[in-house]
Amino acid sequence: MGLSWIALALNSTACAHITLEELCQREGQECGEDPDREQACLESGRIFRDEAEEKGCAGAFDAYIDCVANSEICDQAAVVKECGHLEDGVPCLKDAEDTPAPNWP
Repeated sequence: MGLSWIALALNSTACAHITLEELCQREGQECGEDPDREQACLESGRIFRDEAEEKGCAGAFDAYIDCVANSEICDQAAVVKECGHLEDGVPCLKDAEDTPAPNWP
């Protein structure tokens, strides 16, 4: 799957959301400095996604994932500037017991 296809898919429908799995795959492909980056993204992202679902704020989590996908995904500072930290974008996760992987915004 080419990156241009992902960009086209993201731009083709305003209502379509990128999944956590798609975001982590894209991050792994584009930011390739660490071969385990995609797996770390998936593991930490699933923890937060599950917690957001349990707390009833899955929509805010999805919106945050969309924001990250539309930012400079490999530049953590740019992601934070545009989308905030995860707990800012998804306030119900402020009290999350699990901490994100070091590469999670």
